[in-house]
Amino acid sequence: AAKTPGLLTEEDAALVTFQKDEEGAMNSLGTFLQIEMLKFNKLLKKMATSLTELQRAIKGTVVMSAELDSMFQALLLQRVPDMWSNVAYLSLKPLGSWFKDLV
Repeated sequence: AAKTPGLLTEEDAALVTFQKDEEGAMNSLGTFLQIEMLKFNKLLKKMATSLTELQRAIKGTVVMSAELDSMFQALLLQRVPDMWSNVAYLSLKPLGSWFKDLV
């Protein structure tokens, strides 16, 4: 969980990206980027929470659920866990390449 990227914020973008015109409308790039940022941040949050829960389950402080066990097996086989791929962009890459592409 410590190596997952931080959440994306509008402050990280150029000033003109989310700027509104005189009618109060944002340009199409800003609108698209906001939607993509929401999706990406949802994935990052899911990754961070599930990795933390998996670490706790491996230590024995929480019960290893079927979902966490499935995630653990996927990680062992270098596959993207289903709980991540359900909220992520489509990709057929193995876990290492997928994560490298993510960051």
